[in-house]
Amino acid sequence: MNFQRACYSYSALRRCADTVKATNWTVRRSAEHFSKCFEVKKVFELCYDETHCLLFDPDFSPWYDYLKAVDRKYTKKELDMKLRMCHRFLANELNAILAAMRTGEVDAID
Repeated sequence: MNFQRACYSYSALRRCADTVKATNWTVRRSAEHFSKCFEVKKVFELCYDETHCLLFDPDFSPWYDYLKAVDRKYTKKELDMKLRMCHRFLANELNAILAAMRTGEVDAID
């Protein structure tokens, strides 16, 4: 039985990483979390569009939990924790994909 492996692009991962680094992952007031939530969604969508990895689909990622927390008016401390979790998730997944590319577990181009 022959399985196809995932294929990722180094330049696409670099664009995702640059976007994650360029995004400000802190807010000053609790009210800013609503707008930050949709900024984070754009980062998840960009990573999904660049890599086509289902882990970055906003509906199945930590972003959705963050959105629910914002809608339910969690405390600022809890919302900050959810925002950090989104950042950590993006960074860890991009690093994991890069490591898999380097070890040959997935195919890599450019």
